[in-house]
Amino acid sequence: MSQHYLLCSTIPKDYNVQKGKCYFLWGEILYVSIYQYKRSSLDSLFNFPIKTSQNNFIELSSYRSNDVSSEYYYDNMLTKLIESSNDSYPIKLYVELYQEIDEELLNNKINFMVLCESYEKKLYCLNICNRDELKSSLKFFYQSGMDSLFNTITKSDQKVHITIKNQIVLFADQDLEIPCFSFTHDLQGLILFGQEKWTSEDFVKKELLGDSLVIEEVDIL
Repeated sequence: MSQHYLLCSTIPKDYNVQKGKCYFLWGEILYVSIYQYKRSSLDSLFNFPIKTSQNNFIELSSYRSNDVSSEYYYDNMLTKLIESSNDSYPIKLYVELYQEIDEELLNNKINFMVLCESYEKKLYCLNICNRDELKSSLKFFYQSGMDSLFNTITKSDQKVHITIKNQIVLFADQDLEIPCFSFTHDLQGLILFGQEKWTSEDFVKKELLGDSLVIEEVDIL
């Protein structure tokens, strides 16, 4: 277990971390860690600006095993987070990418728009209508997060605004009815935006992950 502590504690010391816990989830034996951050840490966690009045944030990370060399693995956790926080599809998936994915999206019959493009990058908005479309599109979300580009998942009809001028900015207002999710640098974690109540460990465990999944908790020192 000590190796798992090391894996889940690989956050730079200058990050404003209040506390962390590991949650061992039943099923594929996923290892999910929960961290709490202050707003002052956002600039260190993202390459794109985020405008929010929220003061505290929850970050979730998911791994395949408790070995220090284990890779991030988000499929099951992310699907559960999205479906437990959204009462229904559709949802919107925003991904900024270096590569073009137009043809693949058309072949998979996924509705999308290109919101902006430059010489090197494109910002896509994917309208995801069911779990199959979500699963086939998550790889784009991961790639955007791995490259530390703009990425977020949100409910289609809620107030998340993206301003496109010299840069892309995420506006996550306090009155969001449903959380939106964005990856930090290099897929290190998934941050929840929207309301202060979503920064509670109890809310994440009971409403998003589900009590029945938590079989053991380990404090990270």
